[in-house]
Amino acid sequence: MLSFNFDLQTKRQRFLKRLSDNFLGIKITGALEHFDALEFKQFLAELGKQKIALSLKQQDEWEEYFTEYQSECRKFVNQIEATDKEIDGMVYALYGLTEEDVKIIENK
Repeated sequence: MLSFNFDLQTKRQRFLKRLSDNFLGIKITGALEHFDALEFKQFLAELGKQKIALSLKQQDEWEEYFTEYQSECRKFVNQIEATDKEIDGMVYALYGLTEEDVKIIENK
């Protein structure tokens, strides 16, 4: 699980570095830090908030780049979530929790 988190952070940092290198003075907001949770249109809106406008050709290039990194990051997020769920199941079984107990815990 640690390697998934490390890989996710590495991918995110590489993407953000590319943003910083291409758009001097860009502020990396919380939304941009987790760009993989955005749709490309939302990503463009985040850039627009900072007065960064892309030509149509640039949008095509950035959409391809964005989609590639987003896909890889989401793969890591899914692996992390699956591992978390598996660990939760093992802990619940270890403590002999009933389905009702699990529902109470997961609703908090």
